[in-house]
Amino acid sequence: MGKYGHAAETAARSLAAGGGDPRTAWEVAVTKIFPNSRTSAEKGCPRVSFLALCGLGFVKGVPPGSYTRSVKTKAYVTRAVTELRSNPAMANDEQGLWRTITEGREIAPNHQMDVVATLWRKALIR
Repeated sequence: MGKYGHAAETAARSLAAGGGDPRTAWEVAVTKIFPNSRTSAEKGCPRVSFLALCGLGFVKGVPPGSYTRSVKTKAYVTRAVTELRSNPAMANDEQGLWRTITEGREIAPNHQMDVVATLWRKALIR
């Protein structure tokens, strides 16, 4: 699990324990995990991946809602969860999962699958 996966797990557990807003939970988590790197804490792709999962109703304990407007990332995380449901072992191969959901196109990953795969492995995706 990478640091963004850890942030996603921390935020998801916080939301499950006490509700709240996914955006705030993410901000609190990355601030703790990246106390000396504002750039890392503000990285967009992992944040939007987490918010998309929440918005789609995939994160346990988080009601579906409008937490991000990113159509592309919503499609990525939806494909990733669909793939993990049919092939759970892919949670241990984030690069392979990325290649599968992008259908082999040359799109550089940016920690999206760290978020999805970590939440999957931690049983935080419904």
